Amino acid sequence: MEIAATVKLRRKGDVWAVPSQNGKGTMYTVDLKGDVPTCSCPDHETRGVKCKHIYAVEFSVKRETRPDGTTTVTKTVRVTYGQNWPAYNAAQTHEKTRARRWDIAGTNGPPRIPLSASAAWATRDWITTHLLTAGSISF
Repeated sequence: MEIAATVKLRRKGDVWAVPSQNGKGTMYTVDLKGDVPTCSCPDHETRGVKCKHIYAVEFSVKRETRPDGTTTVTKTVRVTYGQNWPAYNAAQTHEKTRARRWDIAGTNGPPRIPLSASAAWATRDWITTHLLTAGSISF
């Protein structure tokens, strides 16, 4: 289903134009009319089985035929959202400069603790963990 998820399938009347995955711009024609879908790719023409192009079109257009003969067509619609590219590019361009400025100002992350205070807290933690719990020292 990679084809259906990554490229745009184009419909021309009752047939679909599906690009090849080889990246050379080759387009194959998929026709879902009739009982057996067809594709113009070499795989389908040689083996006569459903190829990845047919599966991609079927994934994009799901048909349900009811017992009374009515057909419901459900189409997959890709929703895209606009992107403010100038603002995005500016943020990416200046990200390293801003991060350095925040780091120098000491506003990036928790406040810095002097080494002496860190050593005192580590000692206190060790005492409360090892000595007080073992019952060696009581207060």
